[in-house]
Amino acid sequence: PGLLPETSRRTKKPLTPEEIEERNRKRKETLERKAKEAEERARKKAEQQKRKLEELWKANSYVSSCVRFDSDDEQSEDEGDEENGGLRLEDEADDDKGQTSRAIHYVSGDVTQPIKTKTSVNLIVHCADDSGWWGKGGVFTAISKRCHAVEEQYELAAKMKDMNVGDCHLISFDDEGSSKDVENWICVLIAQHRDKRNNSLSGIKLSALNEGLKMVYKLAKARKGSVHLPRIGHDTPGFNWYGTERLIRKHLSSRGIPTYIYYYPRRQKGVKRKNEDTAAQDTPSKEKKIESTSTSINGSSSRSLLDIFTGTCIYVHPSNFPSDKLKQYRRQIIAYDGEVSKEFSSKVTHVIADPNCEKTAEAWLKSNVKCPVLTPDWLDCCLQRRKLVPTQTYVHPSCDKT
Repeated sequence: PGLLPETSRRTKKPLTPEEIEERNRKRKETLERKAKEAEERARKKAEQQKRKLEELWKANSYVSSCVRFDSDDEQSEDEGDEENGGLRLEDEADDDKGQTSRAIHYVSGDVTQPIKTKTSVNLIVHCADDSGWWGKGGVFTAISKRCHAVEEQYELAAKMKDMNVGDCHLISFDDEGSSKDVENWICVLIAQHRDKRNNSLSGIKLSALNEGLKMVYKLAKARKGSVHLPRIGHDTPGFNWYGTERLIRKHLSSRGIPTYIYYYPRRQKGVKRKNEDTAAQDTPSKEKKIESTSTSINGSSSRSLLDIFTGTCIYVHPSNFPSDKLKQYRRQIIAYDGEVSKEFSSKVTHVIADPNCEKTAEAWLKSNVKCPVLTPDWLDCCLQRRKLVPTQTYVHPSCDKT
């Protein structure tokens, strides 16, 4: 009593190879059927959304500004790039020889006022998020001041549900004061996502930027235009600017598109405003406001690049410098608020020359240049110490009288 009767355990009969094969076949058929059903549901849902979107656009007489190209064209162009060997960089001096330059040109100025180029179409690139809320300050304000239509079209695209991360919207940027010989267009790249529930904003997505720049390339190629960009994301904490620069080089400059990156001159603008206000004898309150603005821009708390070379005009003598090193020095000078002169003139304040330059160049420096002639170590020291350092210990051997 109290003992449970013994139960006979049921042993599983091993499956034969034929049964295993049949089971695997049925599983595969089930998975394929479910995948087809899911694909069909997704297709019907996409068609329904597209139909609703077309009805919305038709009811509001909306014309999309989003750039779209056939995928076949994109594939053929990518294959063509691979056949050409990928990236190709040439020296900036190619412009003087009448050849196509494939280097990025770095410019000190306002990207919304492009410099004159050999092309008749300017494509100005600007990044925004997918919320439809136009930003304030920086390039956002500069664009709105010149042409309010860009802001209106961007907000309208969001209302019409025509805005997704990775899109490129092409919007006319010509105003009454624009030249009739040049077309100006804004390429708004949707490279950030904003969560409207908690108002959190993602960083600039390099994948979205990559897709947007592909579209910019196609536009520039089709319209034979030049591309003008601000230093995208330079004030965003933790943003990889050099990764962005590589994308710009990959999709634009290395493929023959004239490409210009603009560094906005910070302190020079503030100095000019202060001098003008002093001449006009403004009230002390206005002077105080301008002074505080200049401090906030140039102070150590700013996340912008330092104004190390403000007030300098530097000529880098090309003798004995590799082309990539020459471009690096010029770029660093512009980035830190200096002016680069590609030819020696009376306005040059400093000359940089290789200490082992050719004897003819050394003789020319000694006889023609009155301003300080320095070695590249001076530039490196300024960048390392983050300020303009004295020149005495960096004098070029050809000009050292001691």
